[in-house]
Amino acid sequence: MNSALITKRYPENIRTDVLRTLMEHPIEGVPRIRSIRLSGSEWIVEEDRVQGETLAEYIRGRAISEKEAASICRELCAILERVHALGIVHGDIKPENIMRDLGGRLWLIDFDASHFVKPENGRDTVMMGTPGYASPEQFGFGRSDPRSDIYAMGILLNVMITGRHPLYEKASGRLAPVIERCTHVDPERRYQSVTDLDKALKRPVREDPKRPPGFRTLHPLKMLTASAGYAFIIYFSFFLREFSVELLFVEIWVFLTLLAIVFIAFDYMNVISLVTDKKGWPRFFAALLEVFIFSSIALVILYTLQNLIA
Repeated sequence: MNSALITKRYPENIRTDVLRTLMEHPIEGVPRIRSIRLSGSEWIVEEDRVQGETLAEYIRGRAISEKEAASICRELCAILERVHALGIVHGDIKPENIMRDLGGRLWLIDFDASHFVKPENGRDTVMMGTPGYASPEQFGFGRSDPRSDIYAMGILLNVMITGRHPLYEKASGRLAPVIERCTHVDPERRYQSVTDLDKALKRPVREDPKRPPGFRTLHPLKMLTASAGYAFIIYFSFFLREFSVELLFVEIWVFLTLLAIVFIAFDYMNVISLVTDKKGWPRFFAALLEVFIFSSIALVILYTLQNLIA
């Protein structure tokens, strides 16, 4: 990178805590901040200038391949991992804030919307970031954290692959499931860290939520394990005792209840999210409630059928 500096000017009332942290803890892939000083009614910030072009200039008017888009995002993940480790949320990931220098190396620039992760009970009160890339929580619907940057990364991926925002055209290739998960409205449903996102980009797997648990990704080992599990449920429900018509409805009820436990435990088709968007104990009790409701309904139906047949 060229040794020339770029000078930025900010109002006196802005917080400079993120910028000072970046100056004290330089990050590879982020232009180094050389000085921060107050001059009159404004802050003067000097940082290294990146000689090159922005990603917006590079992709303008065209789409790039999935392979190249994934490579760019993985390089960004490495930078963001270091940024997030300092407790900083960039808050404005977009093509204009990503640069490629003359050597082809990526840089993440413009930390004007950046902030430290807010407390658990905090909530964003001022809209920061760029509409179209900013996550829902950045509009005051929750607390922004590193998953907000992951949301923007999903939008960025879609824009690079299709040339358009997902509102107008969604990517349909092998990275489509990755984009969909990144841009989920609920942060709990997104990748929980850029490390997780990087792994998904390295080996994207098309996950079909309509397939039963164990078969959603068509991973051989998972399918083998799931098949063994389903076989055990069938054996436990029907073959541990001698067959009798009297016990048949009880066995069917046991089978359906065990199957419900598996499907709900693995959140088939987001069934738990219908009850709660929380995690931990609330999610556990929501799952128990769903199993109880399903089991009770199945018991009533089977009991009614048994009486009708009898």
